[in-house]
Amino acid sequence: MPDDELTTAKVAALLRVDTSTVYRMAERGELRFRKTPKGHRRFERAQVEALAAGLEAGEDQGVGTSRRLDSLERRMARVERHLGVDDNPEG
Repeated sequence: MPDDELTTAKVAALLRVDTSTVYRMAERGELRFRKTPKGHRRFERAQVEALAAGLEAGEDQGVGTSRRLDSLERRMARVERHLGVDDNPEG
């Protein structure tokens, strides 16, 4: 494998996400990749490293960051409802 390419597992580790998230990002076109003759995905190291650096800096790199944050907020709201957390205790 060339040094300028990363496996799905390495991308997941760099972005601190699950491999299934990497697959979804690839299918949505948020990460460029090529497929090997055996069907494995290989990702461009430079793009992944730039994305990881941007996420650490809190920047939206145009790869669905706002969509992921919206999803996280919805999940947190469901957890809070399940736990009975009241975000307005005086209300």
